[in-house]
Amino acid sequence: MSWLFNNLQKKMQLIAVFCLLGMTTITGLDIIGRYFNIPIFGSEEMVSLIAVLSIAFILPLAHTQRSHIRVEILFRILPKTWQRLLKALSGILSIILFSAISWRLILYGIAKHKSGVVTMNLEFPETGIILVLAAAFIIVTGMMLLDLIKILVKGEN
Repeated sequence: MSWLFNNLQKKMQLIAVFCLLGMTTITGLDIIGRYFNIPIFGSEEMVSLIAVLSIAFILPLAHTQRSHIRVEILFRILPKTWQRLLKALSGILSIILFSAISWRLILYGIAKHKSGVVTMNLEFPETGIILVLAAAFIIVTGMMLLDLIKILVKGEN
């Protein structure tokens, strides 16, 4: 199962790179266009939507690399059993939080779709972006669940 998440994470990382490339391209072309008095209509909106996508697609990599914050200096002095217990507890709480966020994002996306909300300038439906973000949170939740299983069953630290 972890090979599935690893492959998915690598593909999502590549998509995030292209999102960043798209953001910089749009911003650069808009700046050049403004110099010649022909700005790109809705460029701020496009960059904002692509920024949400880039964050969504990079979440699994951030989890894999453990890019989150923790108090390492206090954690290291604890016995290994306490470290495992705290990792398991934080894993459970993280899974609960990310599951709740995923669920609420799905409900939010459905509500946006039913109401027909679109972006202000380009009139792009926001539903797709919200559901992609929800899917990214679901993937990270699955990765957290695998990590929790490794801690509890295999005793990995």
